Amino acid sequence: MKKIINLNGTLVELSKVKSISVNGEGFTNIKLQPNFIKIQLETKKDYIFNPEKRIHELIDVENEVLIEYPNAEFAYNSFLSLKDIWEEAVNS
Repeated sequence: MKKIINLNGTLVELSKVKSISVNGEGFTNIKLQPNFIKIQLETKKDYIFNPEKRIHELIDVENEVLIEYPNAEFAYNSFLSLKDIWEEAVNS
């Protein structure tokens, strides 16, 4: 699955997506502004310098993309469309 989609000016590769969330009815436990969609991507490994040990260490870095929409209704409709696209890509 190497499908790349454009979400409000942000390109996302669907094979890297772990989760997609939006704030709206039924999503009361998600702490997002109402007009945002959050896309959680696969965790990546990266080296970071540890000044105490004076070495570079390999750590897991959480990757997420926040996409802003003009209003909550547009964000929720985009979320539903994205859900369908993601399901289709996963099942093909």
